[in-house]
Amino acid sequence: MTKSNLFLQSQVFVALCAAALTAETFIVAGTPFNFVIISVVFFASFFIYNASRLYISIWNKSGPSKFSLRVDGSSLSIFICIVCIIFLFGLLTACNWKQLLVFMGTAFLSIIYMMPFKKNGIQLHGLRNDLFLKNIILSVTWALSTVIFPLLNGSNNIPDEEIIFMFIRRFFFIYALTVIYDLRDLEADKYAGMETIALKFGNRNTRLWAFAALLIFSVLVLFDPFLRNDEMRPLSTALLLSAFAGALLIRFTKSIHHKPYFPVIVDSAMAIQFFLVLLFHQS
Repeated sequence: MTKSNLFLQSQVFVALCAAALTAETFIVAGTPFNFVIISVVFFASFFIYNASRLYISIWNKSGPSKFSLRVDGSSLSIFICIVCIIFLFGLLTACNWKQLLVFMGTAFLSIIYMMPFKKNGIQLHGLRNDLFLKNIILSVTWALSTVIFPLLNGSNNIPDEEIIFMFIRRFFFIYALTVIYDLRDLEADKYAGMETIALKFGNRNTRLWAFAALLIFSVLVLFDPFLRNDEMRPLSTALLLSAFAGALLIRFTKSIHHKPYFPVIVDSAMAIQFFLVLLFHQS
């Protein structure tokens, strides 16, 4: 496996983007980076995106043992999942009970979303098989893990109203990207009998759907009272520029959705947002 294929197959970039968005949350909240929390989000994302490539097969058997379990998937994904679990066990000891509840909630949503279980060789359906819930659940999970989870560390004085704004903004930004992701898997989803927005409404309408989510994100930035004071305007400018950059990336992906690097291009919208916020915060 080449280095580029290893990079794409390991899902490390999307995990880094999740960590970056968590760090961005600390910047907007005006609190120092908590590298333990950022690391939890990184390893949890790294685990989930590799676990989504695995299947736990359950087989009914006769005899003393009534069933057997088997994990199917690549050795790389299994190895990464084991490493992530080890790190998470240590890191989560530094989290408070509220954060642990959110962590368990996002873990539950992730499991029912991907449903990595087969019974007697038959795949059990998860929420990613639902036309509309698929993208909503994925976006809620990202917003919970990169906004609510880090802000429950008890060291910020950000108003509750702003936490709500941040959560909804993050939801719509991620939602735009998840909708575009469906374009990559058109043939695979059609073959698997899955319903997605891309399959239901076509390429053009899917992009319009994503643009609409970015527009809502931008409106929330403009009307957020917390971001309208003079000290926070550089951050609101950075967020608006990230929406514009995201729209350009969505437009650019029109001709590359069959390319292996398509996920990295889409995910880079998250990295761009973080670096813009970091740059304008320091200016």
